[in-house]
This record gives sequence, C-alpha cells and structure tokens, in this order.
Amino acid sequence: MSDSINVRVTLDSYDIVHPSEKQTQVYVQIPEVARASWLLPEDHFQFSKNEPWPSVVDSAQEYYAQSGTVSDPTSAAARGAVIEWLLKDENHDAMSEAWFQDRARRDPVSRSLLRDKERLEAQVAELEAQRERRRVRLVALQNDALSMRGSLSPNGEERKVPFPLGETLTPAVDWLIARVAELEAERHVTNEALSDAAEQLRANRDRIAELERPAEERRRAEIRSTYTELIAQAEQDRDYEGSAVVQQQLAEREAVWAREDELAKEFARDPLAMKPYVLGPSVEASADKLTQLLAPTQALRDDDPNHLRHTYRVSRDLPPIGGATC
Repeated sequence: MSDSINVRVTLDSYDIVHPSEKQTQVYVQIPEVARASWLLPEDHFQFSKNEPWPSVVDSAQEYYAQSGTVSDPTSAAARGAVIEWLLKDENHDAMSEAWFQDRARRDPVSRSLLRDKERLEAQVAELEAQRERRRVRLVALQNDALSMRGSLSPNGEERKVPFPLGETLTPAVDWLIARVAELEAERHVTNEALSDAAEQLRANRDRIAELERPAEERRRAEIRSTYTELIAQAEQDRDYEGSAVVQQQLAEREAVWAREDELAKEFARDPLAMKPYVLGPSVEASADKLTQLLAPTQALRDDDPNHLRHTYRVSRDLPPIGGATC
C-alpha cells in the first residue's frame, strides 16, 4: 500500500483574492481513505519540503487546530479521515516508507542506495533460502545415517559388518562394497561352473542317446512287427473293425515315439530347461487297449470254457508240419 500513498508539499498562489500572496499546500492522497489538503503560510514550505510525510501532516493539522482555521465540512471530514488513519502505527510506518521510497526516486544518490538495498535484500533472501535447503538436506542425511546404522547394527541382533561402527560409516560402506564385489566374483565362477556342468550333461546325454538308439530302434521295430501281424491276421479273418483299432493304436504309438524324439532333441539343446514328459490320456488309453489285445485271456472267446479257440489265428495256432489239427 505504501507505493500508492502520496504527499506533495508545494509553494504557490492559491488565494484568488490576493494572487500575489503565496501559500504552502500540503496535499495528501491515501487510497480507499481520503484526499485532503492543508493551506499553510509561506514560511512553512522550507520546513515541510524535506520532512518525513507523517511529520508534515501532523504539523499541518496542528497549525489548523491552533489557528482555528475554518473550512467546508467536506474538506474537514477528509482531513479528519487522514488524521484518524495516521494514528495507527502500521499506517504511520506505511507513510514513512512511502516517503523514503519517494526520496530515493528523486535523489540520484538515494536511488543508487535503494538499488543496493534491494540487491542486498535479494542476496540475503537467496542466502537464507540456500541455508534452509542445506539444513533440510543435512537433516535428511542425518536421518539416512541413523537408518543405515540401524540396518548395519540392528538392536538385539548381530552386526552386519565384522567390526564396531565408528563416528563415520565410511569403513562399513567400503567393506560392503568389497563384499559385493567378492560375491559378484563368486557368482561369476558359479555361473561358469553351471555352464560347464550343463555342457558335460549335454555331452553325456548325447553319448547315452547314441548308445541307446540302436536298442530303441530294435524295440520299436519289434512292436511295429507285432502290430503289423495283428493287422494282417485281423484282415485275413475279415475283422476289419479290429484291424482299424490296431492301426489307430499303431498311429498313436508312432506319435508317442515322434514326441519322445522331439523331447530328446530339446534336452540335447538345453538339459537344464527340460521339463518332465507326461503321457496324455489318449496315449495311456491306447496302451491299455494294446494290453487288452495282446493279453491271451482277452483274446479268448467268452463261449469257450476251455479257452481252446481264438477269435482269429496267430502263429501258434497253426498246426506243425505233419501234425494234426486241434
């Protein structure tokens, strides 16, 4: 508000009846309060022109009171509002600050001092803000240090470092850095060992597969031959439904073998990532059907109490050369 307060002290002719006589005018403008003026004798100008504004207004009002000057009610009310406003300490200080700023703007030396004052105030404000930021940072660092001490040496537990904590945490941090580097080196060695073990496991698996492959192929060939014989015999007996069932089971068995070969290749590529292979329900059901077909008791007729006749012939049912039939 002090920027809007204005007081002017001028010396001029204000009396129309006596234009040659000069008077001192004190003009006061206070926003939202009033605009008022006092007309004083000429000799008041030298005293009032350099005085602080509150003193000028007080002197003008004191002159009016002592001289018994009479004016219109509107002007008197405006002067009274200004005097009442000035009685408050904060308003008195605001008018004094406005006078100082006005003097500074008018005087070159004062303007320079005012600029220096504003610059110094800005520097002080920046330094105070910087000090506050550093204080907050220091408090945060102290809290972090306390938390770190609590983590390194928990209450009621063993210390995480092999020595007592001193005033600074630098030795503990250095030890932790060295420990992390040590663990990283151990992990690197462990990874290399795991990689070597995986390579060796893959090599062993390949060698085992190489050795077992011929026997596996012979076993599969025998099973295929058995299926083929069953299919041929069923067709010879015109048991086309049985032939279709056996053919389907052979196809399922071939699919199982293909899956086993695929899994073996995957295992050879990455033995550590290999998951256990589980047969599906259809394959297990197929194995049960094959068992029923190959089991002698299932191949016998229900109406044959002595179990001498089969639904179709197998090689052992054929008569030997020169022998009699059953």
